[in-house]
Amino acid sequence: MSCLFIANQAPRSVKFTLPAERIAAGWAESRGVTQIAFKPNWSKHAKAAPFRRNDEMLSMMPAGVIIFPGSGITENLRDKAHRFGITVWELKGEGA
Repeated sequence: MSCLFIANQAPRSVKFTLPAERIAAGWAESRGVTQIAFKPNWSKHAKAAPFRRNDEMLSMMPAGVIIFPGSGITENLRDKAHRFGITVWELKGEGA
């Protein structure tokens, strides 16, 4: 089964707000690929929520991770994926 895990930064009331999230979700939907969104649990983990979300995603042992330019949270996901031996594709650049 193909599955796409999406690191969603949006509040619970919004599905996907970042361009990379919307593109990934559209790609998966058009191909019938199951999507699982991982949202930070701000009320439980406070400032650590996005990092805990990264841990939760990586615990699923995905075949690979696509990294878009981002923040320290994105770098944390990349670094942990490398440590787990998960393939990382990193897209760099200024964007459109």
